[in-house]
Amino acid sequence: MKGVAKAVSIATAALAGVLHVYENLVYLRVLHSLPTGLAAVSALQTENAFYYSYFQELVDVEHIGVGLYRIIWDHRTEYPDVLNAIRRFNIYQDTALGTLYVLSDYCPVV
Repeated sequence: MKGVAKAVSIATAALAGVLHVYENLVYLRVLHSLPTGLAAVSALQTENAFYYSYFQELVDVEHIGVGLYRIIWDHRTEYPDVLNAIRRFNIYQDTALGTLYVLSDYCPVV
């Protein structure tokens, strides 16, 4: 009886491993078929994509002040309420890195 249980356990583990590898291969195939910008965002999962969206908000705007305004007066996260996303979600690091990234275009480091 122990031999049968052990065989079933090994078969179940092997099947789970094969299904996991298959899922990852399909996921990567879909990611590689997407346009570059969309693939970068799609590769991020759950919370990572949420925080990355604030960094991207700062990087994509024409003026850093507009990006900071949109983050401080955030309408999209808990619509229709307005909140300060920097304080609420503790995205000081994302905001600082996004600001430095944008400012590096104006003041390149030698």
